[in-house]
Amino acid sequence: MATGLTVQNDGAIAINDAEISFIPEAAMTISTGQIDVAGYTGGTVNLTGSKVGVLSGVIDASGIDGGVSVRVGGDFQGGGS
Repeated sequence: MATGLTVQNDGAIAINDAEISFIPEAAMTISTGQIDVAGYTGGTVNLTGSKVGVLSGVIDASGIDGGVSVRVGGDFQGGGS
């Protein structure tokens, strides 16, 4: 399982604990670790881009009173719902 990302000297991004690296592109979104926007009314998380990855990540937007929204990905020119 990947444990994070490392930016190499040549600008490539290596996935830790895996023999994979890549050159980032425009509109690419990568998240590792924890995103926490939890609260009484919950929170909103939008991870958008032409290519989106969540590696060994936790996204918490929970709330006692609802209002939770987590979106990962994207539609052509934002045309989705």
